[in-house]
Amino acid sequence: MTTTMGVVCKDGVLMTTDTRATMGSFVAHKHAKKVYQIDHHLGMTIAGVVGDAQAIVEMLKANAALYKLDMARPIPVASAARMASNILFSARYY
Repeated sequence: MTTTMGVVCKDGVLMTTDTRATMGSFVAHKHAKKVYQIDHHLGMTIAGVVGDAQAIVEMLKANAALYKLDMARPIPVASAARMASNILFSARYY
């Protein structure tokens, strides 16, 4: 089980997670990376299947970079959130 927490401050946000990668009660790794920077103003935490989560992170990074090239400004947070939602919805199992 992964625990993540985000706190909004007057100067920004703080995102933190636990660092253990587990499979049931087995601890596979004690220092797993679970917080990722998507762009200079975007970050996300991951939980669940690591390979799937890392693929989503890479897709979001690539799309944020493409948006910046096309529009000459960073992708809005709401647009990145919608993109993440669409990626997750399209990959559902049912």
